[in-house]
Amino acid sequence: MAELDYQYLYTLIKHTMEGDSDSFADLYAATYENQYRFACYFTGDLYLAQDVLKLLYIYALKHIKQLTDTEQLLPWLDQINFRLCCQMLPEAFLAQVPEAVQKLPFPEARVVLMYDYRSLTRSEMSLATGESVQSLMKLYRHARKLLDQKHVPVAGHGSKAKDGRQRAADGPALEAKLDYKGADILLSTVLDACNYKPHTIPVSRLSTNRIFRKDTYVLPKVIIGIILAGLLLLPLLFVTPAATISSGTNKNNGSTEYYITVSSLLRVKSVVAVLDAKKIPVYETAKKVYTIEPKTSGNITITITLENGQYSTNVIAVN
Repeated sequence: MAELDYQYLYTLIKHTMEGDSDSFADLYAATYENQYRFACYFTGDLYLAQDVLKLLYIYALKHIKQLTDTEQLLPWLDQINFRLCCQMLPEAFLAQVPEAVQKLPFPEARVVLMYDYRSLTRSEMSLATGESVQSLMKLYRHARKLLDQKHVPVAGHGSKAKDGRQRAADGPALEAKLDYKGADILLSTVLDACNYKPHTIPVSRLSTNRIFRKDTYVLPKVIIGIILAGLLLLPLLFVTPAATISSGTNKNNGSTEYYITVSSLLRVKSVVAVLDAKKIPVYETAKKVYTIEPKTSGNITITITLENGQYSTNVIAVN
């Protein structure tokens, strides 16, 4: 799994605090899939998981100023998600969980509830959290050691929960993915509940571009491709991208947009725009046509990189 670009997320959080709906939409696109997957596995109910997701992002948007460390974004969302999942289940569920278990540190409490009270298998827990089975079971053993020291009994793995939940393997876990249309509708509901303007960039585009991920381009793959292609493709190694840049007006909000049209026979690997040492969003609006919409003035450095590793840099001044 590619790592999140926390420098870029810092910019999104800052703009979200200033009321920018599209910045929050980008944060949502970067995180909602994992959050929804956990809610599906833990609750065992697709529709309940969607309710959890909605409440999670309403809370996150209303309390975004509490997030002082960008790298704590995922742990912060994970803890809110876990708490909401527990609250959304029938009262009988928490009633059977000893207070000492509920007071365990978040990572330990989560794994004990998943394993002993929600009867998830080890592989299901790994899929739900994105963590390895080894790290989860290490947490579990530590949690049980803490509870044993206090002589606190727990349900034990595989015991039937009092709310009648079926095993995750028999429920919606394998379908724990929210389609783009549903994700867009849920995001619109969240923004409306927090009195934000509607987002203008679809979740599908944000998720496809994945600008919030660090570059995961692997050079060995290119080297293997070059060797297989042979000498006939050698000239392509030295092709550099050419680009034309024009400006226009966004019909939705009247702001100035810049259009970057790349001319090259090779595929474009990335287009990165930097303003004041920080990346700004770049969206592919057509084949080899990219759009940026800077929020502030200054000089924007645009770097276009092709699949062969060759690149070109353009600088434009924004007033």
